[in-house]
Amino acid sequence: MKSPLTMHGEQMWEERVRELEKRISQLRTGRRILMNLLEINAQNQMRQIARLQRENHELKKRNRRYVSRILLLQGMHTLEGSSTDE
Repeated sequence: MKSPLTMHGEQMWEERVRELEKRISQLRTGRRILMNLLEINAQNQMRQIARLQRENHELKKRNRRYVSRILLLQGMHTLEGSSTDE
């Protein structure tokens, strides 16, 4: 037969093991939540990068058109100036 001190010690260790198992379960849950949040954040970043790249492409396209118009207008202005000189 076990002494009362031995039984108390065993109960103490069993309680400690239960507490640690509970803590491990909480940590696993927290880790899953954190990993899900990180994945959502990475997806959001990828969408934002894609949106910014599209916007940058559109801005470059508009800028090229604008420069072409300016050059065309300058060319027309130059032609008008040279025809009046003659």
